[in-house]
Amino acid sequence: MHLIIAKYTSDAERKRIEYAIDKWREQIRISRPDGITVLADGDDSDITRFLEELYSKALPDGIAHYRVEAGRLDVEPTERQLKLRIFETLAAVEKVLRFIMTRLRATLREESREPRWLLYELQTKKGKVEVSATLREDGIVVNVDLRISGYGQGVDLVRDRLREELKYLKGGEYGKRS
Repeated sequence: MHLIIAKYTSDAERKRIEYAIDKWREQIRISRPDGITVLADGDDSDITRFLEELYSKALPDGIAHYRVEAGRLDVEPTERQLKLRIFETLAAVEKVLRFIMTRLRATLREESREPRWLLYELQTKKGKVEVSATLREDGIVVNVDLRISGYGQGVDLVRDRLREELKYLKGGEYGKRS
């Protein structure tokens, strides 16, 4: 048995977590404990005294005690990469990239000037995704390195969407600056 704590920072995030719980409820026997759930960490004698006090405050069959230890499953994020050579100016490429990310409802989390680097975060119906964009101007070409990472199917969804959107950039990897 695993005790899983999923923290959230917004109501929308809570709803996405609850959707995942409902989706998996039957397959892996998920239940939500009734009452107050706490994690208690201390030596056994203190835990025993704490439990004795709880038993004195509630019906004994109303108290459940499990010994758990912190666990870590090796769930690695999925990472995909897109490399493009676009025959445009750095400013034009960045403007289009910002427009595309805005359409995807991405939030700019970090950026740097040298090298030009942008980090976006977005939430899809298939999962939360980060997009790291490195832009390097090389003469008449801008080399674009996009790294898309996250968990679940959202990574491939965002990569495919970015590939589709960027191919329309005038002179993208399919042509040359006019």
